[in-house]
Amino acid sequence: MRNWSLILALAMCQAHMTHLVVNSQIFRPVRELQSLKPLLNCPVCIGFWIAATLSACYLGDVILGTLVVAFLGGIFYEAKQKYLPCKACEVSEPKSWKVI
Repeated sequence: MRNWSLILALAMCQAHMTHLVVNSQIFRPVRELQSLKPLLNCPVCIGFWIAATLSACYLGDVILGTLVVAFLGGIFYEAKQKYLPCKACEVSEPKSWKVI
């Protein structure tokens, strides 16, 4: 396993990338695709795959690296959601249109 500073940096990247995919307005059209909806609306699911990709690219250790980065990234993601919420980034529900 590599040094802990790289692992912490990857975990923070994973947490931020998970936040962008699950919560940001910019990924909304992608999240609404029926085939990707279950994966992209779940922070645990997409966070795991982001961690696996980052671990494979930067650590070379897919199994243990993925678990460590996903665990720490999950902690960072939940802490960000709780202590640093961004009201401007939240996905708002689309307003329903009613034809009279």
